Amino acid sequence: MLAGAAGVWLGIQGLRLFLTMVVWNVAEDQPATRMALWALGLYLPGLLAWVPARLAGGARPAWRFGLLFGLLTALRPVRFGPVWTPALAFAAWIAWLWWWPAFLQELVRRRALGAAVPGILLGLMAQVAGQTALGGLDLPYLRSPGARGATVLLVGAFLLCLWQLHRGPDREDGAPVEGEEAGAALGAALTGPYLFLQLTWLANLGRIETLGGWELAPAALFVQAGLAAGLLGALAPVRSRPLGIGLAALGVGLALAGERLSGPGLWLLIPLQFCLGAALAAAWAAGGLRGRIYAGAAAGFGLVFVLLFLYYSRYGWPALWPVAAGLVALPLGLHRAGGSGLRRAAEPGLGPRPAPAVGAGPGGGGRGGRGPGGPG
Repeated sequence: MLAGAAGVWLGIQGLRLFLTMVVWNVAEDQPATRMALWALGLYLPGLLAWVPARLAGGARPAWRFGLLFGLLTALRPVRFGPVWTPALAFAAWIAWLWWWPAFLQELVRRRALGAAVPGILLGLMAQVAGQTALGGLDLPYLRSPGARGATVLLVGAFLLCLWQLHRGPDREDGAPVEGEEAGAALGAALTGPYLFLQLTWLANLGRIETLGGWELAPAALFVQAGLAAGLLGALAPVRSRPLGIGLAALGVGLALAGERLSGPGLWLLIPLQFCLGAALAAAWAAGGLRGRIYAGAAAGFGLVFVLLFLYYSRYGWPALWPVAAGLVALPLGLHRAGGSGLRRAAEPGLGPRPAPAVGAGPGGGGRGGRGPGGPG
């Protein structure tokens, strides 16, 4: 969970810096369409993560790609300039996009997929806390020795947590748990629109300051309360279809209100965060589907790219918020939820089990215990 939280925190910073470098360094003063094409060309190698995973990932690509991402991130504040800064920003973000599905595959291998959603939410909470401590700025934008040291410490913590996961005991039989691969693929895909909602609205400190008429500190406390509600929703079991449909409808309905939820109405974002957290956990816990982790991660962050550029092409397009909320809420409305992924992973019935027969389960076995979520 800690490796995921640190990775998400660093990844959000990497995504924000990637977009900044595209807009202000590579495609400055160019039309929105050409800017999007530049960004897509730089972004696309990261979505093809299964290619480097097959060619250079080895048996455990999560560690290799995590190490590459960490080194590029640590180098970024040391080597800066008109060429080095954007080049390292682009390379670090591509390395993160390679690391993310490999990390999810590692969680599935270790029967720890339930840590994915709490890790995402804790990473968002850490990002908000860091921005608040820096007066609303991100760490990569600072050039002081203290900022460089903080970057190295954060990267070191991330690599330490990842190394502990990498060196930890593997599952006893190496067999995929039925439904886990499909849940990881669906959860990875819907993490994209979920992060879009957080970055442009629900966990965007500037947006919350404007809508609430607050200063930075009260806005940050409000955002943290919303993310805590999302974590509670992710941990709360949703065991009936009517309750799942009700939560999905409530979440989409609140998202439809959009910017009208301002002033006192802003407090309705707290139950919205609860609904979205429950929906995201239901996606990660979904079974009965077929899916590959690398394809799901590519779809998810492909959606992030499309939604962000559509949103900022109009200098803010709140009409996209209910669309993204509807995508995130789909698992609650269409599938029977069995509680959060964290609870499912802790249930005694999900202990080591014999490997399924060929053709059984969501996608059959894979070589080397990789399962159907492997690259390709």
